[in-house]
Amino acid sequence: MEQKRPSWHETFMSMLDVLKNRSQCIKYKTAAMLINGNQIAAIGYNGTASHSIECCNYWENYYKINIDNKQDSQMTSQENKQDSKQSESDIQTTSQQNNQENKQDSKQSSTTYANWLLTDDFKTLHREWSKINEIHAESNALSYVSKHDNVKYKLYTLYSPCDSCAKEIVKYKNIIDIVIYKHVYPRGVDALRYLKKHEVNYMQIE
Repeated sequence: MEQKRPSWHETFMSMLDVLKNRSQCIKYKTAAMLINGNQIAAIGYNGTASHSIECCNYWENYYKINIDNKQDSQMTSQENKQDSKQSESDIQTTSQQNNQENKQDSKQSSTTYANWLLTDDFKTLHREWSKINEIHAESNALSYVSKHDNVKYKLYTLYSPCDSCAKEIVKYKNIIDIVIYKHVYPRGVDALRYLKKHEVNYMQIE
């Protein structure tokens, strides 16, 4: 008995789910591919240019220098102040207990790297850094084809395009038959309107 095979849509989206793991971006990992018929013509995933520092490495370094080191300095300063307040007549064990409690309180109030990545401050910093340093998946895939190709490609992408990618897709609209995506990019509603305005077909699939 013939087994049920996944559709081509499902097949290509599954491939993108694997390909996205090539990305080193710590906020979004995504991928795209251009399909001619049922053949893969080009692939791409988001990330920095070749030989540039990767997103994950950049923000780990940023956190250590600008967040973690400052927290350590503040903790040391607080401990020194507490030590100076202790009179010579204080019992040593009491002083040690207080210092341990202060260290525990400081550690609990400090921001871990994982928690910092969830803050609005990081999201804003990453957004501005990404605009300058990261190349999006759609752009990477489109860089392997020509606007003058005599074919019609289907552009598969995990997320609906952002504003900048939508503009680039429109430049290639003569060779793009349809844009097919799985997830709606949170800030990509206007981008979809832009595609529609310029008569670029798109659809979402599960």
